[in-house]
Amino acid sequence: MFMIHRNFRVVLVNIMCALLLSAHPISFYAQSNTQTATPDEEKELLARTAALNGYSAGELELADLSVVKLVNGVSIKRIKAVDPKSGVIVGATFLGDQVVDEKTMRAQAAAEWHAKYGALTPDVVNRMADMSSEDTLDVAVWLVADVQPLPKVDHPPATLEDEAAFLAENDTSPEPGYAGESKHAAIPLPYEQVPDSVKAKVALPIRSGAGPVEYEKTFDESGADFSSVPEEKKVETRRRLAKIESFKQQNEASLQEQLAPVKERFLEYVHSQGLRLSYDIAYAPLVILEGLTLERLETLSRNPDVDAIYLASNQGKPALENARETQNGVLVNDWGSYTGDGVKVAVVESSRPPTNHPYMSIAAVRDTNYPYREHPTQVGGVIASTFGPNLGFARDADLYFSNAGVDDPWPSDADFHAAMDWGASNASILNNSWKSGGCGTIDTFNALDRHLDYIVRNLYDLAVVASGNDRPDGCSGGGEVNFVSSPGRGYNTLTVGAFRDQNTPQWSDDVMRDSSQYNVSGRFKPEMVASGSNITTILAISPWYTTTGGTSLATPMVSATAANMVQADPSLSSYPEATTAVLMATALHNIVDDERFSRADGAGALDAAAALVTVEGGHWASQSVSSS
Repeated sequence: MFMIHRNFRVVLVNIMCALLLSAHPISFYAQSNTQTATPDEEKELLARTAALNGYSAGELELADLSVVKLVNGVSIKRIKAVDPKSGVIVGATFLGDQVVDEKTMRAQAAAEWHAKYGALTPDVVNRMADMSSEDTLDVAVWLVADVQPLPKVDHPPATLEDEAAFLAENDTSPEPGYAGESKHAAIPLPYEQVPDSVKAKVALPIRSGAGPVEYEKTFDESGADFSSVPEEKKVETRRRLAKIESFKQQNEASLQEQLAPVKERFLEYVHSQGLRLSYDIAYAPLVILEGLTLERLETLSRNPDVDAIYLASNQGKPALENARETQNGVLVNDWGSYTGDGVKVAVVESSRPPTNHPYMSIAAVRDTNYPYREHPTQVGGVIASTFGPNLGFARDADLYFSNAGVDDPWPSDADFHAAMDWGASNASILNNSWKSGGCGTIDTFNALDRHLDYIVRNLYDLAVVASGNDRPDGCSGGGEVNFVSSPGRGYNTLTVGAFRDQNTPQWSDDVMRDSSQYNVSGRFKPEMVASGSNITTILAISPWYTTTGGTSLATPMVSATAANMVQADPSLSSYPEATTAVLMATALHNIVDDERFSRADGAGALDAAAALVTVEGGHWASQSVSSS
């Protein structure tokens, strides 16, 4: 859950992370479907929601209406509405004509499911229905464990008192007698009132559909030149990054220590039952088992140490201008010399680029025994290419290629768990331009979604994930695609879609890429979009460059911008929730014509310069809430 106050001069971001429950997360027992209410039903539910929350008919506007089907077969309707005068959001959940408590309904469905199937998830139950007694299944087992990461360091979370002080110093109240926005609503400035220094930094003229902007060096009010970073600042940045990296290593060790008793007990069970362990993730309550028969699956589902059992046999594939100018990326490098220097970015992929590539510096590769491929080379190039005019968005970042295997055949789920594991151990930003099975036809978690979400919440790494390119017809006849692909379904992962910039720098002609996946109902995904058409990036072999597109190429633009943000303020290295919020709050370019959060483009399109202005000015803060 996030709250964003937007203003061209100041962006204050308060974050409250959505936390998964430690046992039987409710999202495993419900999924949104694409059933919709009729206009008359919408009107009736909106009127009833207004009355329940003390509003008269007509005072609220419909924000979202989702039909959620629980695993016990019951469908409930969840409505959210907004008071346009105050910005207050209210909601209600209905079972038929009756108002119900959604948490109670979900808990009841979960209890009924667990009584019948134990820890098995619906996908596993469906697969088991087609198995014979001799067939086997590979599964990912999430264990019951209550672990707590170490408190973050370097940048103390903001308190409510800090926010109150900020609002007192930066009053956004309307003039007396104004009946529109509430006191704390951020009122956008008219363009003519925006300071010239801010116009230059975020290149606002592009919003009007003007032609290409001639970029010049930018100076602040004192005349200081931001075109280069002093060596002492680089040294200080690396010192702070090293301090945070040391803390993350201590945190990972602490998580392992907390998990040791339940891991030891469960692995003894695995050994005693003669089960085959495929992979064990030391810092997470997750193990991969292979070759389980129907009998063994049923026995395992009743083990009190097991929280959930997922399929681990998904098949997937890679999630495959003027992009730099369109997204104000020219300013990022020219003003402030932000190139991701010293920031570690892991590219989680099926394969890897050539280790001796002449136009990309590679810090490390997880496994050089696998052959190189074009897709990871292209993705890495968007981040850190040093080729000619086609420079990466963060060309000095330290790239760690966390390859899971080869893409023919596609690596196993266990391979990808291992790749995410290695990436999280080596970097603070994880770029994921790949997808697991399902093609976006469902909206339920799998173990890969949960693992990546766990990394964000407990290891404090930023996970950026491609939404997928299979709209509208799915992959290999897999059915209509109405949701983002896994592993982009997590509550705390930053999922990125793609738009077409029409190979022009202005914003007025930009449209969504038709194939870019998004959730048509339920949770809003992706959180934002980036340019994903006609992207020039590097190849694995001569002539070294190509033009391609897709969410695979949009995603690393966001990852690279995050690396530049961390360079500007290393504190963000352990605050992925704040990095996400700043990127969303500064996504000033709405591709879908909607001033609010939209389904296809989320908060809007990447504006790299606006994000850097916010971070460099220190205009961000972070809060979190416990699961209680």
